[in-house]
Amino acid sequence: MAGAGTTVDLAAMRGKLVLVDFWASWCEPCRRELPELEALYKRHQASGLELVGVSMDEARGDAEAFLRDVPVSFPMIFDEGQALAKSWSPPKMPTLYVVDKDGKIVKVIAGEVKVAELEAEVTQRLGGG
Repeated sequence: MAGAGTTVDLAAMRGKLVLVDFWASWCEPCRRELPELEALYKRHQASGLELVGVSMDEARGDAEAFLRDVPVSFPMIFDEGQALAKSWSPPKMPTLYVVDKDGKIVKVIAGEVKVAELEAEVTQRLGGG
């Protein structure tokens, strides 16, 4: 898990569809959602999907323990000092942002994502239907 001072360069991901997921280890919906996001990521990564997780935990160890139980292959950032949260302002846990290929936030999903709806959104935005 990347830590303080690590940045996710959305500009470097321009041209790809990016999902930014704010989560926390104490969040039960996050525990259900992360494996589903991992599966979605694996299905669409080759088509240009990027996914970045942002841990809102106060203690890095809590996030790391959670990820041992719920492993994912996409990049995870520990938001030390809540700097990313302050700039993105997620309204609740979890919150998922859909960032289009031009780098614009086109959708904010506050609360547990409905994976079938997200799958349709991702497929459409990647040009697959």
